[in-house]
Amino acid sequence: MIQYRDGILPLIWLVDVLGLPEQIQFADVLNVIVIKTEDKVLGLVVSVILDIAQTSEEINDGVKDRDAILGTDFINEKTVSVIDPHYIFANYKKFKTKISKELAEENSEAA
Repeated sequence: MIQYRDGILPLIWLVDVLGLPEQIQFADVLNVIVIKTEDKVLGLVVSVILDIAQTSEEINDGVKDRDAILGTDFINEKTVSVIDPHYIFANYKKFKTKISKELAEENSEAA
């Protein structure tokens, strides 16, 4: 968790959400995308932020291989996977528990 605006921002790692191999090492600087739905806010830690884009196109949900993906869209001449923030919020506690344990272990090793 980190301080964000007037509160605390819980962090979750995208690799955990997607079930991918760990690629992010704990460092002084983290790339965080803040996602918000209704009254909830989370920080999604990613390895790199390449671009920020918006689209009003319909998301193609025919091509997705995991629950955390809504589908694909064609943005700026590239096909991109679109994450499902509702899935992430609904399953946040599962990811939070894992991350809290890893952070505690990392902090104890550094001491």
